[in-house]
Formats: sequence, C-alpha cells, structure tokens
Amino acid sequence: TAWLNYAAFQNPDFATTNDWCIGGWFRATDVTTVQMLVARDDGSGTSQRGFEIYLSAGNLLFDIFTNNVTGAASLVGSQSLSVNTYVFVFGYMRTSGTLGLWTATTNAAGFNMDSLAFPPNNQDWSTNSNLTFGRRGYPTFENYFDGLLDEWFYYRRVISSNEVWNIFSNKKSYP
Repeated sequence: TAWLNYAAFQNPDFATTNDWCIGGWFRATDVTTVQMLVARDDGSGTSQRGFEIYLSAGNLLFDIFTNNVTGAASLVGSQSLSVNTYVFVFGYMRTSGTLGLWTATTNAAGFNMDSLAFPPNNQDWSTNSNLTFGRRGYPTFENYFDGLLDEWFYYRRVISSNEVWNIFSNKKSYP
C-alpha cells in the first residue's frame, strides 16, 4: 500500500450545476497549524473560486468560496483531532445550498456529521485550477500537509450514506 503525501490532478470536472463529494483517510503529525488535505483553489485575487478541506488549530474545516467573500461558506467539523490518529473524512456540496462534513476515526461505530446551509445564489463554484492533495494549488500559502493521505475519492454526485459507510468499513481495519 502506498501513502500519498502530495498530488495534483489536472482540472477535474466540478461543474457549477452538479452536486459533488470528496473524501479519504488522513493521519496528521501536527494538528495545530494550517495544513491542506485537499484543495481546488485558483488563488486569483478578487475572482478567487474553489474549496478547501484543511486542518487549523485542532479543527477540520471545509470552505467553499467565490470572489473571495461572495457566496462563501465555512464549516468547522466537530471531530476531535489528535496527532497520529487515522481519520476518515467525507465532504460534500449540494448546489441547493448545503455543505457537509462527516468524520470518523478507525474505531468509530458511526460518523460525526456536520452540515451548513448557505445561500447558493447561482454562484459559479467552478475553477480551472487543479485538484491538489496535501497542499494548496498555488505558490503562495501552500500550507503543505504534515502527515499521510490514503484512499481519496471524488464523485460528481453526493453518494449515499450506505456508500460512505461501505467505503469507510472496507478501509477501517487498515493499517
């Protein structure tokens, strides 16, 4: 099994009109500093668009934004984070205006489920930037992740709770 420390994928389709989800496993060696797990952020000043799932000050956060402020939403997860603990994370965005973040550790019997309603206002969440794992996708404020990433996935729909549980259950006995 290979662990991923950093990767980028060329412009995957996060269409403006589609619901989507992304998730995977991580183990952090530091949970106090700002560190990107996954990001799709064009970093272009006033027209900045994208999303980030990241660690900061012991919290897991999921941000989605366009034009720096307009249409932005920030969700702070309720999962307690510890160093060197394997955590499964599942984030989703519904174009109807819901941001969700589910988390669980390897010995969990269920998920911590957090969600946030935001005004969709027909915002353009699309960007031409790459999807990056383990850092932001632009040279300033890269915020490299200090730890391990494994078994990340992306769907152009929000998968069902049973599908999420199956992905989690099939992996949780490892490592």
